[in-house]
Amino acid sequence: MSDLATVFTQAAALLEPEGAWCQRVFGVRDGRAIRDDNTKGCQQRCLVGAVREVCESSKRTRKLRAPAERALAAALPCAPMNWNDQPERTQDEVVAVLYALAVVTPVLLSEGADNA
Repeated sequence: MSDLATVFTQAAALLEPEGAWCQRVFGVRDGRAIRDDNTKGCQQRCLVGAVREVCESSKRTRKLRAPAERALAAALPCAPMNWNDQPERTQDEVVAVLYALAVVTPVLLSEGADNA
């Protein structure tokens, strides 16, 4: 599994449990809205908050934050935070996008390398 695939899979795993996803803030910790991207220890996270938390979890993954955010932006019809916060958005849709990116991103990266 590529490093980016691991980031997306781990972010999906953070958001998958019932009630683990939120909107309009990066996260919720002990009932308090977290408006910066330090979601470590949060009980709930938004799409971007989960991806950033995984990326910031180690030196190896820290360098993946920008590529992961670019992949998210390329996969969605609008900015990832806006997409996450749309009133009709569901937790299942957010988790599904992350798992799909875990599968598709390594394929796209290898195709890009083949075409270089």
